[in-house]
Amino acid sequence: MYADDLLIMCRADNTEASVVKECLNSYCTWSGQMENSEKSNILFSNSTSKKDREMIKQTLGFKDIGPKAIYLGNTFVFERNKTKDFFKMKERIKDRLEGWNKNLLSKSGKTVLIKSVVQAILTYTMSTFHLPLGLCEDLDGLVRRFQRWLCFSIGDGSSIDLWKAPGFQVSRTDAPQLEMG
Repeated sequence: MYADDLLIMCRADNTEASVVKECLNSYCTWSGQMENSEKSNILFSNSTSKKDREMIKQTLGFKDIGPKAIYLGNTFVFERNKTKDFFKMKERIKDRLEGWNKNLLSKSGKTVLIKSVVQAILTYTMSTFHLPLGLCEDLDGLVRRFQRWLCFSIGDGSSIDLWKAPGFQVSRTDAPQLEMG
């Protein structure tokens, strides 16, 4: 959360909502800050009745964000299968890497790109959530495929590994030798 973000949890009834509203008003008076109703949201449990939801939303002046809420690019409420919840993040990283992979980048350029893009996306997520092992392995595979420096794109978008592709065989004796002196 940012320094000015606030997460309040309470029982879903109008009395509790009135107390929260009173506390927020007191804070605004003391600090000179104002709450932004456009950016303020409320999330109800599944067991909260529609009548109670409407009454609480009216009391607080917030809108209901529902169970698919996103906060700083991550799901706010997780399902049992966390891999599905982190799918959008994985796709975002994959799209970023694939977009850059078509450009000719040096190995050091790719390393800098990985640090600036992938680590920036993952820093917040990994500092607040425990990522499933399978997801970590998938992300590691994405980065490794991106970092392979002897692959290039051909007309149909597939890639060729020069070490293994037929017609491009390079014997170890043809490779430059390092002389030790």
